[in-house]
Amino acid sequence: MKRLTTLPLLSVLLLGSAGALAAPTWDSYVKDSCQANGTRQWSAKIKGDTGNMTLDQICKSVVGVKVGGTSLTALPNRCVSYAFNGWWGEWNVPDSSCAPSFYPVEKGACSDTRFGARVYSARVNFVPPGMSWETACASVKVANIAGWEQPRFADRCLNKGTGEWGEWDSMDGSCQSTFGAPEKKQCSSNGKRLYTARLENTYTDWDYSCQHTSANIAGQAFSKPDRCVKEVTGEWGEFNVNDSSCSPHWTNVVKGRCSDSGRRIFSGKLNIDNLADAGLTFAKACAETGATIHGPSGDIAFKRPNRCTSPDTGEFEVFDSSCSPANDSNVAAPAGSFVKSTAHVELSCNDVCANSTGNWGFPTGACVKGSINDGPNAGKAITCGDKPASLYAGATAMTCTCAPPASGFADTHAHQMAYLGFGGRAFVGKAFGPIEEALPWCDPVHGPGGALDSVTNVIGAFEGLVGPGHKVGGFPAYDGWPRWNSLTHQQVYEDWLKRAVDGGMRLMVMHAVNNQDIFGVPMFAGKAAGRTKEDMEAVDLQLAEAFRMQQHIDNKAGGAGLGWYRIVKTPAEARAVNAQGKLAVVLGMEVDHLFDCYSDKDGAFGDGVKNCDAAFIETQLTKYFNMGVRHLHPMHFKENAFGGAALYNAGTWDSDSHDCSADGYSQVCGSIGLKPSGQALVRGMMKRGMLIDVDHMDRLTFRDTMAMTELQGYPVISGHVGLVDASAQGGDRRHEGNLKDEEVKRILAGGGMVSLITAQGHRDETPTAHRAGLPVVAHDCGGTSQTFAQTYLHLLSLAGPNGRIGFSTDFNGFAGEPAPRFGVDGCFFQKEIGAAQINPTQYPLSIAVKGSPALLGRSKIGERTFDINGDGLAHIGMLPDFIADLRTQGLRQPDLTPLMNSAESYIRMWEQAVAKSTSVP
Repeated sequence: MKRLTTLPLLSVLLLGSAGALAAPTWDSYVKDSCQANGTRQWSAKIKGDTGNMTLDQICKSVVGVKVGGTSLTALPNRCVSYAFNGWWGEWNVPDSSCAPSFYPVEKGACSDTRFGARVYSARVNFVPPGMSWETACASVKVANIAGWEQPRFADRCLNKGTGEWGEWDSMDGSCQSTFGAPEKKQCSSNGKRLYTARLENTYTDWDYSCQHTSANIAGQAFSKPDRCVKEVTGEWGEFNVNDSSCSPHWTNVVKGRCSDSGRRIFSGKLNIDNLADAGLTFAKACAETGATIHGPSGDIAFKRPNRCTSPDTGEFEVFDSSCSPANDSNVAAPAGSFVKSTAHVELSCNDVCANSTGNWGFPTGACVKGSINDGPNAGKAITCGDKPASLYAGATAMTCTCAPPASGFADTHAHQMAYLGFGGRAFVGKAFGPIEEALPWCDPVHGPGGALDSVTNVIGAFEGLVGPGHKVGGFPAYDGWPRWNSLTHQQVYEDWLKRAVDGGMRLMVMHAVNNQDIFGVPMFAGKAAGRTKEDMEAVDLQLAEAFRMQQHIDNKAGGAGLGWYRIVKTPAEARAVNAQGKLAVVLGMEVDHLFDCYSDKDGAFGDGVKNCDAAFIETQLTKYFNMGVRHLHPMHFKENAFGGAALYNAGTWDSDSHDCSADGYSQVCGSIGLKPSGQALVRGMMKRGMLIDVDHMDRLTFRDTMAMTELQGYPVISGHVGLVDASAQGGDRRHEGNLKDEEVKRILAGGGMVSLITAQGHRDETPTAHRAGLPVVAHDCGGTSQTFAQTYLHLLSLAGPNGRIGFSTDFNGFAGEPAPRFGVDGCFFQKEIGAAQINPTQYPLSIAVKGSPALLGRSKIGERTFDINGDGLAHIGMLPDFIADLRTQGLRQPDLTPLMNSAESYIRMWEQAVAKSTSVP
């Protein structure tokens, strides 16, 4: 405010009466107080003659002058009337003395809040009017903090009680923590060693200090420790330093044996001793440690071993022609093959070719071979099951060669309805219906612990399969059955059979079966109510049951003809069913006394000799042909009115035999031959286009039958057989119930088919097969898929890649099935060498069959899951798994092509039979 001076009225009047007056101007300028941040007010009173001018007019017309070095030539910022003190102009003039300011900066202690910084502070000196001290503190830049920094605002403004202060944090080496001399410790992880160093020059928050302190440890720079720990001895930083001495690597790599996948094993020792100190388990270190193996085909760079074997061994597999001269590295692609290249190296070529997840492109097919496209292994062959991303170093792309999908396989000998044979009480488990009713616990029939199961207790124990007694658990646990070595429990239940269909099965020969003489023995004499032991009674019941199952499956599918289980009566029907991806079921019969036609030696067991002349045989053939039967065994275990049975086990006997060791057999051979009634039977079957199964014939009966069929160009089938010349010299399998090579060739030459039974004996009965141009499958686990592979390779060498060959299970036929290679029953008959098995079959399975889904998981029944590796061929639904296990062990796609197309082979044989039937006299 200006001082207000009161003038005498007389003075005012005198002034007003003076002569010409000067124009208005500003009087002397007065320096006033600070007004705002960096400005000071100057003011001046108007003087001179204002005339009729208003204050506002004067303010807008009278400019100022230079005062005290400050130019006030501008119009005033405002004009004010102060009553008796006149009119005044006021100017806001910049003045540094009016800006906020600090007293001199003071050096303080190291910061408690900012690691490595020192605190500098200054008290606020001046706060302009109308401004808070906080604003004043925050608005002033101070230069030369710590003597070197550029001007900057305060980091904080604080009221310390002694005034208002600004604080600046300035980095200061003397305020930073450091680490003392590092101490070398143990290995901490793969390729890392632990070093520790004590934290020095810490401040309040030691962990913050530690986490922000750099160090150089063993030549490696760290911006901070990997961990900070506080111990009794102080605060420490822990550093994981690269150290090659802590990197596991393989030493003493040696060439070993051939594996069960047909490749050479190279094994090495992991060099690191103290895995626990390195924070590693052997499994982890092994799985993360690669090696370059100098194999027969060149160097192979592995990311990890194929297997890790405790306590310190890793095994690498490479192709080696000395293990298997024919393998996935040199297999020729069959006609129609195609190539798929992909970057999806996390998959196998099996997956890619079959398009197993629906994402890898069309067409689909079966893997023949694969190779890596890039990296250190570029151009190297891989198996169809290898997944390069997890196994081979640097692989980011691969090429897969794929064959067209197969048409499907056949099981040419199964007894699905056997629970209605043998008097109705030998077997437990129905083929269809609600599972809890069809597959219950078996103790009501077999007794507690299976103690009353006479078949298992005698036959199973004699063959070393099982017994006496067995587990009895059915629904829902199924811990008792189905099993690979179960003889008296259902193994062809509808759900399991459907899984086989999903896995590529397209044809099954369902034989009605019985052995009335064996089950006439007192120990097997138990019968269901209203039942006898008679063969043809059992046949009629089983054939009718097959049609009931067809209707049952149709009903579930929505109506007649819609189900997947189709009984077929012509080759054309079979082909049409296959085209829909369904199962063609061919009805057959396998009994000792077909049509109740006994031998004249059967007074003790039969009901007397019947007049089985040609007329009677024709009547019976017509009857059963009209019932849908198309596949017949003239012989089974006993000589009958048609001919002689092969003599090879306790279930076969005959008084007429001869020594046949000169022909390469280890047992005697029958001396019966095809009888006149047998000739009538064979001729009647040919006239109807029925399929003649030559199994169970003695050699003379076989030769006589072949002579008749060859004369007409008519094919025959051996539906469930072994091979004499694939068996060990002097072994039990060299008997006339199996085929010699010349007999195989004779059947195939006539357009017929040979199907191997899946159970091909023990290891000592079947030597390892070395056949030109074919793989060699190691045989160190007998009674398994390995044993079947030996006989199959022998048969393949005789039949060629397009031969009409296949397999059969004889499920529910007291035969037993191949044991698993792993688990509790692994290598069941040679457990002492079971550890040699190393390559389990991987799930899910990739299926490459027309009309089947591309992916098949493990079989699940009730509460139990089945796996071919630990359960073997436990039921018919495991046939796709069994085939996959053959592939795992080195059989190539072309080797399995005849098997995978065996349904088509059966149909073509049948078509030939029908075509030739019209010319049979």
